[in-house]
Amino acid sequence: MRKVPALLATAMLCSGPAAAANEVSFQLRATVPVMCQVTDMRAIDLAAGRVEVAAACNADGFRLILGGELGELAITSAAGSGAAVTVHGNQLAVRPDRPGSFRFQLDYGKDLSAVQSASAILNIY
Repeated sequence: MRKVPALLATAMLCSGPAAAANEVSFQLRATVPVMCQVTDMRAIDLAAGRVEVAAACNADGFRLILGGELGELAITSAAGSGAAVTVHGNQLAVRPDRPGSFRFQLDYGKDLSAVQSASAILNIY
């Protein structure tokens, strides 16, 4: 006999306004790890002082730091699509519009033909 009131209460809940409208809602929460890396670095035109650096990143912001012999030189300008880029000496501060892959064209404003070593490091901030 105790089961009858419980069954009636269940039937009444299922026939309420939410059940009549067939509304179902779900809430999904996920954590995505931040992953960033320099994917490529190449000379575009060393005599003109132009280099390209490619990166993939899903962080809100990151810094590209040029090393090797390029670390001793200041970048005069930088261009890239899909991100706001600010130059600070041998570094780029990058604020992406969205996560993804990025290519940056760096101009040193001088002949880089004698450069023997170059590297790029990506730091997340």
